Amino acid sequence: MEKTRVIIVDDDNNAINLLKLIINENFPNIEIIAWCNNVADAIKIINSNRPDLAFLDVELPDGYGFDIIPKVEFLAGLWGVKSPPSYILHDDDTSNDAMQKIMSSEDYDFSSSSILSPMLREAPNLLTLSLEGNIRPTVYFYNRTGYVQVDENWRLMRFASDVKPAPLLRGRYLATSLFNRLLPRWHYAMSILSTSSYASQTLNESGGDEQETQTPPSSIVDIPIHVLALKTDEAFCEFLGVDAHAYGEFKRESIPRLKFSSQFDTWLKTGRPIEID
Repeated sequence: MEKTRVIIVDDDNNAINLLKLIINENFPNIEIIAWCNNVADAIKIINSNRPDLAFLDVELPDGYGFDIIPKVEFLAGLWGVKSPPSYILHDDDTSNDAMQKIMSSEDYDFSSSSILSPMLREAPNLLTLSLEGNIRPTVYFYNRTGYVQVDENWRLMRFASDVKPAPLLRGRYLATSLFNRLLPRWHYAMSILSTSSYASQTLNESGGDEQETQTPPSSIVDIPIHVLALKTDEAFCEFLGVDAHAYGEFKRESIPRLKFSSQFDTWLKTGRPIEID
C-alpha cells in the first residue's frame, strides 16, 4: 500500500519533533518526507516533493501557513486537478487523539496522488506571488485577451467553437510579469497591428520571396501565447517584424503608467487599450 506523503511546517522545532514522533509511532501508512520552519521553504518543498498532505502552523516568521492554501486551491481549480489537503496546526493539535481525528476525516482523500506539483515545479516562484495582486489578474488578462476562457469559478473552459481545446495555462505563463511583459507587449502589438503602415511594411519586406519565412501576425490572436509570455524582447519583436529599439522606448514609457495608473482597472472592465500618450 502506497504511503501518504506529508510535510510539516512549524517554527517550533519541539512541535515538529513531537508530531514526527506521534506519526512515526502510530501511523505506519504516513511518510514524513520533509519539514521546515517558514513559508518560503514550505513553498520550495511543495514545488519539489509532491506532498499528499501538508501540516501548516498558523503564524510563521515570514507569513502565515494559511496564506499558501488559497493559491494552491485556486491553481488546482484553474487546472482542474486535485490539490493536496492542508491542515492548519494549533497548539493543541500535536497529540495522538488530534492526529487520529485528522487522518480519519472524510475531508481528506489520499487514494490518488495529485498532479498539481509537477505543474507548479515548472514555475517555482509562482506560489511566492500574490493571489489577488498577481496570479488572478494575470489569469484575467489571458481570459480578457482571448488566449483562454475561464468560467465564473475560474476554471479553464473549451473555446465556444469547440474546434480546439482551451490551451493549458501553464505555470510559466502565470509567473510571467503582467506589468513588465504582458501588458506592454499586448498594447504595443495592438497599436502596430491596427496601422496600415505596418501591413504595408510587412508585405514589402516579404518581397514575394518564395523561401520559407515567418508570416507576420495579422491580429493579436495570431501571436502565440509562448511568444507573448516567454520570448525575449528581441525575439518578440522579430516575430512581429518590428524594430526592437522602438519597442524598448515604448516599454520604458508605458510600464510606469501601466503599473501605477488607474487605467489598468478601466482596461480590466472594458478591454480597451490603455492610452499611453
